[in-house]
Amino acid sequence: MGALGWLQSPSHAAWLRAEESRLLGFAAGPRDLVDADGRGVLLDAYGRAQPATVPPTFHTARMAHSYAIAALRGHPGARPVASALLAGLASEPGPGWADLPGSGTRAESAPAAAPDATGPGGAAAQDARQSLYALDHVLLAAASGVALGDASAPTLLERALARLDDVFWEPAALDGVGLGIDRVDSQGEATDYRGMNSNMHLVEALLAVSDATGDPEWRERALGVCRFVVAEASGRDGRILEHYDGSWHPLPEHNRARPDHAFAPFGSTIGHGFEWSRLIAGLADAEGDAELLDGARSLYARAAADGWNRDSNEGFVYTVDWAGEPVSRQRLWWVAAEAVAAASVLARVPDRSAGSADTNPEAYGADYERWLDHIATHFIDREHGSWRQRLEATDAGQAEVEAAERSAGGTLPGKTDLYHALQSMMIPLLPVATSVIAAIAANRN
Repeated sequence: MGALGWLQSPSHAAWLRAEESRLLGFAAGPRDLVDADGRGVLLDAYGRAQPATVPPTFHTARMAHSYAIAALRGHPGARPVASALLAGLASEPGPGWADLPGSGTRAESAPAAAPDATGPGGAAAQDARQSLYALDHVLLAAASGVALGDASAPTLLERALARLDDVFWEPAALDGVGLGIDRVDSQGEATDYRGMNSNMHLVEALLAVSDATGDPEWRERALGVCRFVVAEASGRDGRILEHYDGSWHPLPEHNRARPDHAFAPFGSTIGHGFEWSRLIAGLADAEGDAELLDGARSLYARAAADGWNRDSNEGFVYTVDWAGEPVSRQRLWWVAAEAVAAASVLARVPDRSAGSADTNPEAYGADYERWLDHIATHFIDREHGSWRQRLEATDAGQAEVEAAERSAGGTLPGKTDLYHALQSMMIPLLPVATSVIAAIAANRN
């Protein structure tokens, strides 16, 4: 093998492709993935539909994106699933996509309102009806659908972009930087909360939209958000502040009493450090921006140092405080998946270092192998399929959460997520690019 180890191994590439296919085959059959209204069905721990649970918009959109990129990768049967889900999103009556129960035809069971009910914007957020987080994933799905050539996708994308500009985009939110508004209430008014989780997924979506349409405006917007994040994190030793009020004043103590919150926990979120580093590295490489690439490497280094093996149980903690001490010690599947994806990207980005950030590709390759071993040992469920969504620490060591897949710190019950796991198996096989769809297109050429 070469200097990058598994990342240059044909046999490892075959393993990744096999796991990619296994993840896509988790459901009992294609008809079990889409309900009669075009929503993405939530699967339990055994790949069976959970008919009593109403899927949130972000889940349907993530499923549409996942099956669209699977179709682009040549997986038979993926295209009809993607098309059915995209048609379902397109059929949702406007002007936007509803988030919470009773707010529209697509009732959402998650995410919970990001702010604490007793904190800034809490009461208003509890009554909110639409979120940037949901719209982010609709944009991502629509962009992937456009790349696939799906009939519903162009109109869906046009409508979603209009919704972004009309409601969720602040062109000069802070020091002239454009950023996304996290949530609006049932009257369409912005709540008094701004969050970087939704802005991170907005960056992912905007990069995909730019790649699907060829319009550089969306990439420029993403670039501005990425530079904001790198600059903000540099003042906190590489830790990303997630929470702000409606005027973009930092809220470093937000949700201290809710450390396991699935979407807006207190402190610095390890998985987001990796996710931001991957997105920023791909964009920095495309832009030839050495300073931004150094920022991506710094975010990665901080997430790895803060998150990995912080106690006697192997794995990544969920969050740390502003001194880097673990707060939530849950081990979640998506954090490990994002760590693997980020390591695979940074190992292969050419060295354009403008400073002191670590540019040792062999070190990233070693992280990749170590963390993929962790996933294979603890998260991949060979007996029942897919990946376990959470691990629990016990006196005897690590315990995998099995059948019921309790979700106190997760997002939804069961094994509902395909998006994080699937992309973490695809990205190491694809060229470094600004989006997964761009990487798939480059890989075909």
